[in-house]
Amino acid sequence: MVTKNRVVDLPEELMREILSRVSVKSLIRFKCVSKSWCNLINSKDFVELQLNKSKERYENEIGTFIILGATSLYSVDLNSPHHRSQIIELYVPKEIEALYPSSEYCCFALYNPATRAFNKSPKLENKMSQKEYNSRSSDFVYDCVADDYKVFDFVRRGLSKLVEETRVYSLKESSWKAISNPPLRRVRSHRSVVANNFLHFIGYSDDSRSHVIIRLDVSTQRYDIMSLPFDFEDICGGLAWLRGKLHVITYTIKQPSYGLEIWVFEYGVEETWT
Repeated sequence: MVTKNRVVDLPEELMREILSRVSVKSLIRFKCVSKSWCNLINSKDFVELQLNKSKERYENEIGTFIILGATSLYSVDLNSPHHRSQIIELYVPKEIEALYPSSEYCCFALYNPATRAFNKSPKLENKMSQKEYNSRSSDFVYDCVADDYKVFDFVRRGLSKLVEETRVYSLKESSWKAISNPPLRRVRSHRSVVANNFLHFIGYSDDSRSHVIIRLDVSTQRYDIMSLPFDFEDICGGLAWLRGKLHVITYTIKQPSYGLEIWVFEYGVEETWT
Protein backbone atom coordinates (compact mmCIF):
# COMPACT_ATOMS: atom_id res chain seq x y z
CA MET A 1 0.00 0.00 0.00
CA VAL A 2 1.30 3.47 -0.87
CA THR A 3 1.37 6.19 1.80
CA LYS A 4 2.71 9.72 1.45
CA ASN A 5 6.33 8.80 2.06
CA ARG A 6 6.67 5.01 1.74
CA VAL A 7 5.16 1.77 0.54
CA VAL A 8 3.54 -0.37 3.24
CA ASP A 9 4.01 -4.12 2.76
CA LEU A 10 0.81 -6.14 2.59
CA PRO A 11 0.31 -9.87 2.16
CA GLU A 12 0.58 -10.75 -1.54
CA GLU A 13 -2.89 -12.33 -1.71
CA LEU A 14 -4.45 -9.21 -0.20
CA MET A 15 -2.50 -6.99 -2.60
CA ARG A 16 -3.68 -9.09 -5.56
CA GLU A 17 -7.28 -8.79 -4.43
CA ILE A 18 -7.07 -5.01 -4.01
CA LEU A 19 -5.30 -4.36 -7.31
CA SER A 20 -7.65 -6.68 -9.23
CA ARG A 21 -10.47 -4.22 -8.50
CA VAL A 22 -8.58 -1.26 -9.92
CA SER A 23 -9.10 0.10 -13.45
CA VAL A 24 -6.60 -0.71 -16.20
CA LYS A 25 -5.63 2.94 -16.51
CA SER A 26 -4.66 3.06 -12.82
CA LEU A 27 -2.85 -0.29 -13.01
CA ILE A 28 -0.59 1.08 -15.75
CA ARG A 29 0.45 3.92 -13.42
CA PHE A 30 0.91 1.54 -10.50
CA LYS A 31 3.56 -0.42 -12.44
CA CYS A 32 5.95 2.41 -11.54
CA VAL A 33 5.49 1.93 -7.77
CA SER A 34 7.88 -0.99 -7.49
CA LYS A 35 9.38 -3.89 -9.42
CA SER A 36 7.23 -6.39 -7.50
CA TRP A 37 4.04 -4.48 -8.38
CA CYS A 38 5.09 -4.33 -12.02
CA ASN A 39 5.75 -8.08 -12.11
CA LEU A 40 2.43 -8.81 -10.41
CA ILE A 41 0.38 -6.59 -12.75
CA ASN A 42 2.10 -8.07 -15.82
CA SER A 43 1.61 -11.68 -14.73
CA LYS A 44 -0.82 -13.83 -16.70
CA ASP A 45 -2.70 -15.00 -13.59
CA PHE A 46 -3.30 -11.44 -12.45
CA VAL A 47 -4.49 -10.32 -15.91
CA GLU A 48 -7.08 -13.13 -15.91
CA LEU A 49 -8.14 -12.28 -12.33
CA GLN A 50 -8.58 -8.58 -13.15
CA LEU A 51 -10.55 -9.45 -16.31
CA ASN A 52 -12.92 -11.73 -14.37
CA LYS A 53 -13.45 -9.05 -11.73
CA SER A 54 -14.30 -6.54 -14.46
CA LYS A 55 -16.81 -8.95 -16.00
CA GLU A 56 -18.51 -9.42 -12.63
CA ARG A 57 -18.56 -5.68 -11.96
CA TYR A 58 -20.07 -4.79 -15.36
CA GLU A 59 -22.19 -7.93 -15.83
CA ASN A 60 -25.45 -5.99 -16.14
CA GLU A 61 -24.00 -3.22 -18.28
CA ILE A 62 -23.77 -3.11 -22.07
CA GLY A 63 -20.15 -1.98 -22.17
CA THR A 64 -18.07 0.17 -24.49
CA PHE A 65 -18.22 0.19 -28.28
CA ILE A 66 -15.00 0.74 -30.26
CA ILE A 67 -15.37 2.53 -33.62
CA LEU A 68 -12.65 2.38 -36.26
CA GLY A 69 -12.32 5.50 -38.35
CA ALA A 70 -10.07 6.18 -41.34
CA THR A 71 -7.02 6.84 -39.15
CA SER A 72 -8.49 7.03 -35.65
CA LEU A 73 -10.20 4.95 -32.97
CA TYR A 74 -13.18 6.13 -30.94
CA SER A 75 -14.89 4.68 -27.86
CA VAL A 76 -18.56 5.10 -26.99
CA ASP A 77 -19.91 4.40 -23.51
CA LEU A 78 -23.14 2.52 -24.30
CA ASN A 79 -24.25 2.69 -20.65
CA SER A 80 -24.61 6.45 -20.83
CA PRO A 81 -28.05 7.86 -21.80
CA HIS A 82 -26.20 10.51 -23.82
CA HIS A 83 -23.97 8.48 -26.16
CA ARG A 84 -23.09 11.48 -28.29
CA SER A 85 -21.39 13.28 -25.40
CA GLN A 86 -19.43 10.13 -24.45
CA ILE A 87 -17.57 9.65 -27.74
CA ILE A 88 -13.84 9.74 -26.98
CA GLU A 89 -11.00 9.65 -29.49
CA LEU A 90 -8.39 7.10 -28.47
CA TYR A 91 -4.66 7.37 -28.84
CA VAL A 92 -3.26 5.51 -31.87
CA PRO A 93 0.54 5.08 -32.24
CA LYS A 94 2.10 6.45 -35.41
CA GLU A 95 3.41 2.97 -36.27
CA ILE A 96 -0.19 1.79 -36.61
CA GLU A 97 -1.37 4.89 -38.49
CA ALA A 98 1.20 4.12 -41.19
CA LEU A 99 -0.37 0.72 -41.99
CA TYR A 100 -2.57 0.65 -45.09
CA PRO A 101 -4.12 -2.26 -47.01
CA SER A 102 -2.14 -3.33 -50.05
CA SER A 103 -2.45 -5.86 -52.83
CA GLU A 104 1.32 -6.39 -52.64
CA TYR A 105 1.65 -7.41 -49.00
CA CYS A 106 -0.31 -7.88 -45.78
CA CYS A 107 0.65 -6.48 -42.36
CA PHE A 108 -1.45 -6.23 -39.20
CA ALA A 109 -1.09 -4.49 -35.86
CA LEU A 110 -2.76 -5.94 -32.77
CA TYR A 111 -3.43 -2.98 -30.51
CA ASN A 112 -4.80 -2.70 -26.97
CA PRO A 113 -6.23 0.83 -26.50
CA ALA A 114 -6.36 0.39 -22.71
CA THR A 115 -2.65 -0.36 -22.27
CA ARG A 116 -1.48 1.24 -25.56
CA ALA A 117 0.59 -1.88 -26.21
CA PHE A 118 0.71 -3.19 -29.78
CA ASN A 119 2.28 -5.97 -31.79
CA LYS A 120 2.97 -5.56 -35.49
CA SER A 121 3.00 -8.70 -37.61
CA PRO A 122 5.76 -9.43 -40.16
CA LYS A 123 4.89 -8.47 -43.73
CA LEU A 124 3.18 -11.22 -45.69
CA GLU A 125 4.17 -10.91 -49.33
CA ASN A 126 1.64 -11.74 -52.05
CA LYS A 127 3.26 -14.08 -54.59
CA MET A 128 0.92 -13.20 -57.41
CA SER A 129 0.63 -10.66 -60.16
CA GLN A 130 -1.62 -7.62 -59.93
CA LYS A 131 -3.91 -9.19 -62.53
CA GLU A 132 -4.35 -12.35 -60.46
CA TYR A 133 -5.25 -10.46 -57.27
CA ASN A 134 -9.01 -10.25 -56.70
CA SER A 135 -9.84 -9.37 -53.11
CA ARG A 136 -8.83 -9.83 -49.45
CA SER A 137 -10.66 -10.22 -46.17
CA SER A 138 -9.35 -10.87 -42.67
CA ASP A 139 -10.66 -12.04 -39.29
CA PHE A 140 -9.15 -11.40 -35.87
CA VAL A 141 -10.01 -14.13 -33.33
CA TYR A 142 -9.05 -15.37 -29.88
CA ASP A 143 -8.15 -19.07 -29.72
CA CYS A 144 -9.39 -20.11 -26.26
CA VAL A 145 -7.83 -23.59 -26.60
CA ALA A 146 -4.29 -22.37 -27.32
CA ASP A 147 -4.78 -19.07 -25.41
CA ASP A 148 -3.55 -17.20 -28.46
CA TYR A 149 -4.69 -14.32 -30.64
CA LYS A 150 -4.76 -15.03 -34.37
CA VAL A 151 -5.41 -13.26 -37.65
CA PHE A 152 -6.83 -15.29 -40.54
CA ASP A 153 -6.11 -13.72 -43.92
CA PHE A 154 -8.22 -14.85 -46.91
CA VAL A 155 -6.98 -13.86 -50.37
CA ARG A 156 -9.02 -14.50 -53.50
CA ARG A 157 -7.03 -14.72 -56.71
CA GLY A 158 -7.34 -16.06 -60.24
CA LEU A 159 -8.27 -15.05 -63.76
CA SER A 160 -10.51 -17.70 -65.30
CA LYS A 161 -11.07 -19.61 -62.04
CA LEU A 162 -11.04 -18.02 -58.60
CA VAL A 163 -9.00 -19.64 -55.84
CA GLU A 164 -9.11 -18.71 -52.14
CA GLU A 165 -5.94 -18.99 -50.08
CA THR A 166 -5.75 -18.88 -46.29
CA ARG A 167 -2.86 -17.77 -44.10
CA VAL A 168 -2.86 -17.44 -40.32
CA TYR A 169 -0.82 -15.19 -38.04
CA SER A 170 -0.21 -16.33 -34.45
CA LEU A 171 0.63 -13.74 -31.81
CA LYS A 172 2.40 -16.40 -29.70
CA GLU A 173 4.57 -17.60 -32.57
CA SER A 174 4.84 -14.15 -34.18
CA SER A 175 4.77 -15.67 -37.64
CA TRP A 176 2.55 -16.40 -40.66
CA LYS A 177 1.84 -19.83 -42.11
CA ALA A 178 -0.31 -21.15 -44.92
CA ILE A 179 -3.13 -23.57 -44.12
CA SER A 180 -5.56 -25.54 -46.26
CA ASN A 181 -7.90 -23.54 -48.48
CA PRO A 182 -11.67 -23.31 -47.87
CA PRO A 183 -13.61 -26.27 -49.36
CA LEU A 184 -16.13 -23.87 -50.94
CA ARG A 185 -16.18 -20.24 -51.97
CA ARG A 186 -16.81 -17.70 -49.23
CA VAL A 187 -19.60 -15.15 -49.61
CA ARG A 188 -17.75 -11.88 -48.96
CA SER A 189 -20.88 -9.79 -48.41
CA HIS A 190 -21.65 -11.61 -45.13
CA ARG A 191 -19.74 -11.06 -41.91
CA SER A 192 -18.09 -13.99 -40.15
CA VAL A 193 -18.90 -15.04 -36.58
CA VAL A 194 -16.72 -16.74 -33.95
CA ALA A 195 -18.56 -19.33 -31.83
CA ASN A 196 -17.37 -22.36 -29.86
CA ASN A 197 -13.80 -21.68 -31.07
CA PHE A 198 -14.96 -21.94 -34.70
CA LEU A 199 -14.93 -19.18 -37.30
CA HIS A 200 -18.25 -19.41 -39.20
CA PHE A 201 -19.03 -17.85 -42.57
CA ILE A 202 -21.47 -18.39 -45.41
CA GLY A 203 -20.14 -20.30 -48.42
CA TYR A 204 -21.48 -21.79 -51.60
CA SER A 205 -20.59 -24.22 -54.37
CA ASP A 206 -19.92 -22.88 -57.88
CA ASP A 207 -21.77 -25.87 -59.33
CA SER A 208 -24.95 -26.04 -57.26
CA ARG A 209 -24.99 -22.44 -55.94
CA SER A 210 -26.43 -23.91 -52.72
CA HIS A 211 -25.36 -22.18 -49.51
CA VAL A 212 -23.84 -23.76 -46.41
CA ILE A 213 -21.93 -22.61 -43.34
CA ILE A 214 -18.18 -23.12 -43.61
CA ARG A 215 -16.52 -23.65 -40.22
CA LEU A 216 -12.86 -23.11 -39.51
CA ASP A 217 -11.51 -24.52 -36.24
CA VAL A 218 -9.24 -21.69 -35.06
CA SER A 219 -7.14 -24.11 -32.99
CA THR A 220 -6.56 -27.01 -35.42
CA GLN A 221 -7.05 -24.70 -38.47
CA ARG A 222 -9.15 -27.29 -40.28
CA TYR A 223 -12.31 -26.65 -42.28
CA ASP A 224 -15.61 -28.50 -42.24
CA ILE A 225 -19.12 -27.93 -43.56
CA MET A 226 -22.26 -27.21 -41.53
CA SER A 227 -25.66 -27.57 -43.19
CA LEU A 228 -28.20 -24.77 -43.09
CA PRO A 229 -31.76 -25.50 -41.92
CA PHE A 230 -33.27 -24.65 -45.33
CA ASP A 231 -32.48 -24.45 -49.04
CA PHE A 232 -32.37 -21.19 -50.94
CA GLU A 233 -30.55 -19.57 -53.81
CA ASP A 234 -29.53 -16.39 -52.05
CA ILE A 235 -29.20 -15.08 -48.50
CA CYS A 236 -30.43 -11.70 -47.34
CA GLY A 237 -29.29 -11.43 -43.74
CA GLY A 238 -26.35 -13.24 -42.22
CA LEU A 239 -24.88 -14.85 -39.12
CA ALA A 240 -24.91 -13.63 -35.52
CA TRP A 241 -23.70 -14.86 -32.14
CA LEU A 242 -26.08 -13.93 -29.31
CA ARG A 243 -26.33 -15.25 -25.74
CA GLY A 244 -24.21 -18.31 -26.44
CA LYS A 245 -26.08 -19.36 -29.56
CA LEU A 246 -25.41 -19.19 -33.30
CA HIS A 247 -28.15 -17.43 -35.31
CA VAL A 248 -28.93 -17.38 -39.01
CA ILE A 249 -31.05 -14.37 -39.91
CA THR A 250 -32.81 -14.24 -43.28
CA TYR A 251 -35.34 -11.84 -44.73
CA THR A 252 -37.26 -11.47 -47.96
CA ILE A 253 -37.86 -8.05 -49.46
CA LYS A 254 -39.22 -9.06 -52.86
CA GLN A 255 -42.90 -8.72 -53.62
CA PRO A 256 -45.34 -10.27 -53.01
CA SER A 257 -43.75 -11.92 -49.95
CA TYR A 258 -42.07 -10.02 -47.13
CA GLY A 259 -40.72 -11.86 -44.12
CA LEU A 260 -38.03 -12.40 -41.51
CA GLU A 261 -36.77 -15.74 -40.18
CA ILE A 262 -34.32 -16.38 -37.35
CA TRP A 263 -32.87 -19.88 -36.95
CA VAL A 264 -30.94 -20.78 -33.77
CA PHE A 265 -28.19 -23.37 -33.24
CA GLU A 266 -26.91 -24.12 -29.73
CA TYR A 267 -23.61 -25.92 -29.30
CA GLY A 268 -23.46 -28.69 -26.73
CA VAL A 269 -27.22 -29.28 -26.48
CA GLU A 270 -29.07 -31.09 -29.27
CA GLU A 271 -26.99 -29.26 -31.87
CA THR A 272 -29.93 -28.90 -34.22
CA TRP A 273 -31.53 -25.84 -35.78
CA THR A 274 -34.70 -24.49 -34.18
